[in-house]
Amino acid sequence: MCPECGYAASDISSIHEAATDLITTTGYQRQRFDSETPELARPFLCHALILGHVKQYADAGWTALHAAWVCDDAKDQQASARARELAIGYWKHGKHHGQPFGELPEEFAIVTDVLRRTGKFEEALVTCTEGIDLEDLDPLFQHVLLFEKTLIQRRDSGQYNLAAVPGLH
Repeated sequence: MCPECGYAASDISSIHEAATDLITTTGYQRQRFDSETPELARPFLCHALILGHVKQYADAGWTALHAAWVCDDAKDQQASARARELAIGYWKHGKHHGQPFGELPEEFAIVTDVLRRTGKFEEALVTCTEGIDLEDLDPLFQHVLLFEKTLIQRRDSGQYNLAAVPGLH
């Protein structure tokens, strides 16, 4: 993030022409200095705003998810949940505009996990079930989604990695 103007991108050596007006807006500056978001997550969220502004919704979602991971590391569950909700919003918007953010089974697994982590268990269960019902589902994703389903049923919003998934060892 540029310390002077606040432009956030993977490379700030040149500014995206469509971002020039955005970075001066109240909304962008509010995100840049949001004291309710861990400082290290703010550049990711500002970058996500820019990506959304230039209609790169899939990338905006991934960038917001990176912010959520930073919030996880900072042990800030509320900020993490907000960043995950932004990711879901960007991905939905992207899907509406023909922008997938991953392969189909991967998208179901990721969205299920993101919804579960935010405590949206009912939505997570619907997404998980749709993923499990895919034809020719890869065994990896089947194990992951079945594990997610178990976590959802337990109303567990905790953080897990692939090593915790039964059947993958």
